[in-house]
Amino acid sequence: WQTLIRECLVVDNTKRIAHAEDALSLIDNKDREQSIIIDEDVTIRTDSEKTIIEVRPLAIVDSKIYRIGDYYNDNGLEGIVFDVCDDGKHGKIISMDETRAAWDNRVNSDSSYLNSADSKFDGKTNTDNVMSRTDSQYYDAFKWCRAKGQNWYLPAKEELGLISNNKDKINETLRLYNASTLSIWYWSSTESIDHKPEGCAWSVDINYGNAHINRKSLKGFSVRAVAIF
Repeated sequence: WQTLIRECLVVDNTKRIAHAEDALSLIDNKDREQSIIIDEDVTIRTDSEKTIIEVRPLAIVDSKIYRIGDYYNDNGLEGIVFDVCDDGKHGKIISMDETRAAWDNRVNSDSSYLNSADSKFDGKTNTDNVMSRTDSQYYDAFKWCRAKGQNWYLPAKEELGLISNNKDKINETLRLYNASTLSIWYWSSTESIDHKPEGCAWSVDINYGNAHINRKSLKGFSVRAVAIF
């Protein structure tokens, strides 16, 4: 059946060849015309020149495989891959652009904890919690990320660590697409609840991966958005 697969002409190459191995095993003589309906999704037609597998649109599967540093532009999301899972079928991307903004633009924000943005690994939950607050209009870094769409968020401290680890591959692709490369200090969405002084959040030096706590009202740090695909 592997030989037959190499000779197959797929009617629509965006569709998956579902049940290909089982289907092709039913072809007893590829030198005569046959039409075999395997199930509601797959039909095989064959003659002396070629074998055609037709697959219903319901069998569509995204089979793209991504690696760290790849450019991603699908499902309304555009960015550079910095983390992958499920053998490269899913992962996380960082935005093509960036800005500078305060974590919280109020000067007196340095005096209290939110107690809702303390995850070091899950920036989406941090961002969802901050944006659900009644005073969310003050959280500029979070607002900028979420303005890109509901899937985008301010990365957590350890997510920025992954970006730092892969900065060379990310910057290489950003240059290919004439986008701004990663700079130095970036805000994370992780509030500092185990360090003094109170009311600070973690920032990360992308060049070296160092993390420090800073007053939330500082506006000099960069911001990049992250999304899951």
